[in-house]
Amino acid sequence: MSYSQNVLSFAELNQRLHKDEEWLRDFQEALNKSNQIQQSVCTLLGSFQDRIDSLSANVATLYTKSSVIQREQQNIRKLLSTVDATIQFHGKTTALENTIRDGNVMLALDDYLEKMRTLKEAIAFFSTHLTYKNKLEHVKLIYEIGYSNIEAEFSNLVRYSCVPVDAKKLFECLDDDYGNSFMTLRDVQKIHQIASWLLEHSDSDGQRQFLQSYSQFRAENMMKPLQFIADQIGPNNRVKSGQFVKTHKQEDQISCPIISGENWRKVLRGSSTNKPTENQIMVKKQCFDVSKNHLERKGKIDKVVWKGKNNLQLDDNKVSSVKDKELDEQIDRIGIRQFAPIAFRLFALKKAASRIADSNDQLHRDNAIAVTLFMLSSTVVLIQLETEQSSAVFGNVSVEAEVLRQIVGACLGRVLSHALRVVDSYEGSFMILLPLARFMLKHANQLASLSENLGESAQFASLQSSLYRKSIILIKDYRSRLSEDQIGGRFLPQDGNVHPISSGTLNLLKVLVQQQKLLNQLIQRAEVHESPGALAVQILKALSQNLRQKSSTYEDPALASLFMINNLQYIGQTVSRERTLLALLQGDQTAFPSSFETEAESYLQQFLKVWAKVGEVFNADLGPGEEKRSVKSIFTPFVEFSKKNSQECSELFEADRQLKYDAETIEMIIDRFQMHALRFEGRVVLVTGAGRGLGRSYALEFAKRGAKVIVNDLGGDRHGQSGSSNCAADEVVKEIKACGGQAVANYDSVEQGESIVQTAIKNYGRIDVVVNNAGILRDTSFAKMSELDWDLVIKVHLKGAFSVTKAAWPYMRERKYGRLVFISSNSGIYGSFGQANYAAAKMALIGLSNTLALEGQKYNIISNALVPTAGSRMTETIMPDDLVKAFKPEFVTPLCIYLGHENCSSTGRIFEAGAGWYGTVESYRSVGLVISNAIAEDGKSILLVITK
Repeated sequence: MSYSQNVLSFAELNQRLHKDEEWLRDFQEALNKSNQIQQSVCTLLGSFQDRIDSLSANVATLYTKSSVIQREQQNIRKLLSTVDATIQFHGKTTALENTIRDGNVMLALDDYLEKMRTLKEAIAFFSTHLTYKNKLEHVKLIYEIGYSNIEAEFSNLVRYSCVPVDAKKLFECLDDDYGNSFMTLRDVQKIHQIASWLLEHSDSDGQRQFLQSYSQFRAENMMKPLQFIADQIGPNNRVKSGQFVKTHKQEDQISCPIISGENWRKVLRGSSTNKPTENQIMVKKQCFDVSKNHLERKGKIDKVVWKGKNNLQLDDNKVSSVKDKELDEQIDRIGIRQFAPIAFRLFALKKAASRIADSNDQLHRDNAIAVTLFMLSSTVVLIQLETEQSSAVFGNVSVEAEVLRQIVGACLGRVLSHALRVVDSYEGSFMILLPLARFMLKHANQLASLSENLGESAQFASLQSSLYRKSIILIKDYRSRLSEDQIGGRFLPQDGNVHPISSGTLNLLKVLVQQQKLLNQLIQRAEVHESPGALAVQILKALSQNLRQKSSTYEDPALASLFMINNLQYIGQTVSRERTLLALLQGDQTAFPSSFETEAESYLQQFLKVWAKVGEVFNADLGPGEEKRSVKSIFTPFVEFSKKNSQECSELFEADRQLKYDAETIEMIIDRFQMHALRFEGRVVLVTGAGRGLGRSYALEFAKRGAKVIVNDLGGDRHGQSGSSNCAADEVVKEIKACGGQAVANYDSVEQGESIVQTAIKNYGRIDVVVNNAGILRDTSFAKMSELDWDLVIKVHLKGAFSVTKAAWPYMRERKYGRLVFISSNSGIYGSFGQANYAAAKMALIGLSNTLALEGQKYNIISNALVPTAGSRMTETIMPDDLVKAFKPEFVTPLCIYLGHENCSSTGRIFEAGAGWYGTVESYRSVGLVISNAIAEDGKSILLVITK
């Protein structure tokens, strides 16, 4: 491009300049306009600010006024709604009042309670508006009428819903788990609903009269079985039953006969044995008197005649037409059948104490002791039932305590007062008092706690003191009567044999030895400074003195010597054979039984003098007839004494044949006379996993029987996944304490065994029984089972049992006492699909138990495995609902309790329990087969042989 081409022409340049000039002019105009606009904006802004300031001042005032207005509008709307509701309420007042005043509470309970709630809301509204003062008083009156109607219906419902406990069934179940055996109140749900409403709406103590009504009816219901028991004391007893039960009917008082129930029909029909003994005659006479008085009074038989020793006859044509079934019904109405076995056992006790010929009045006093024992046992059971019932009705601990105090207070005071009068007036045999004393000692803590809470401590202490002191006094009285020859009568064996007084006294001493622990407690409580051994020695010395007095009545010295030889040797041999009795006697006097043997030897020398006379006759030069007469004259005293006493001898020896059997069964009789023979006073029991199911059942039963229980429960679910909670363990502890027991909760995992055991040591200073019950489930097939599933189950079941037992082991070894119960499972013994981890752990527990049984044998540590089948959290997933309910934990508990008791001597065993069935699991080894050069191909033959 050339230079000339880039140079603009003048015209072009002038044109561009002209355009630039126009642009500058336009820009100047725009700038001027912009300044004008800016000035306008500034002016507007100043005016706007003034307006904003003005609005701020005005709007704030308006907002405040608006808020006040809005609140007033809301109040007006609320007032209008209230007025509208009030207008509606006034419109329905008449109908509501009629419903409350005349309505049936139970016909529509929920509707009635809702109307009462509406009335209470109306009262609350009227109370805030003075203009409705007159209406307020009227509504309050209607409300009080409605409240009174509810209280009255509550009282009526409780009265007609009370179900008295059948005393007969109560006697039968004193050794069982009675908690689930009786229904004492119907319609519990309705009663609970009304009681809850009354408690919620009672404004003062004056409006809680319904609690007193409930207490009154329940106390009367509780007294009915106790009244039935008290009525069994006959009118000839020194302690009149009418003093105990005010509503007692004289015509229904019948003394308790000493004959078994099945023999009543024979007595009524006049059956008799060919040669009755004096005892049989006495029994029949008593039965006859009772039957005669009752049946004549009821018009069943017109005239009944006692025909003497060998005959009982009902002189009336009516009796032949009375069928066996009708006689049974009459006997049941008399109320005797259920007491017959008891009376029969009392008779055995008296025979063992050499009191066969007691008077009828003494029989009544003995029966009073038995009835008193049943009354105290039944009272304990009924208190437990009443505690559970009050909890179900009120669900409020303070109210329950108040109600129970009123219910039990009236009953317990009367029972204790009656028992004290019976014991104070009793002058019979201490053997009759033994069951009652044992019961009082076993239940001392529970009864003392109840008595203290009810203000009966002084009376309970008096009963204890009187009973313990009376027992020891009667033992000494037996010794005194024995030494004064007031026992055994004037009978002497015709051949100088052992006197029944000797066998009876030794049988009595055997009972004292069997009850040595009880006797020690009686001596300690009675503050007597004599040991059981000293008392036994004194009784034997008194027996020896009694025998010497009896021997002095023999006319012939040789016969007296023979009598003493036989009795003293019998005593010495019996004492030597009874190791426990021998140890007891030698503890106070080491000369037994050698002193009896020495005395017997001296009498033997006197007896041999008779045979020396016989030898002199044969050595003398006498004729055959003279020798015969001389020898006969020597033995004349034997013959005359035999003729003189043959009848009495026959009768008493017939009575004595049962004496040994009766005495040997006294221990069993005493155990059955009182509730819960297996006791755990002074023992500390640890139960793991005790918050629910089997563990809870174990813990409650141990506590019922006097044990101090450590209730361990982590609180998780059966899979061990939901974390820990204290509720389960606390609930069980609360339940135990409510029944008067002692328990402490522990919330540690069983892997922390040392911490769990320390809870027992810190609270009670010892540990005696461990029940390894805790466990979880992680069920799945073996193919799907993870290592976590395996480890968790093994850790809780096996490692947990190891940890707890390991921590308790040193304390048990130190005390040389311990009881271990490992809860295993059928899954471990037989296997179970989907439970490889659980089965392995449970079978391992059996191996652990067997090994500890061996290692603990010399330390008196007993170890056993228990395989339960019961409905619990562990089995509810694999058992149908009906089976879970049928297989209650309570069916397993008795065996677990026994395995934890000191009486259990079995160790290293596997026991199985479920649904009332109990058994042992045994392993065995077959005879086998010997093959010296066996090869693998022989396997089939080997299996066929060794499995046969």
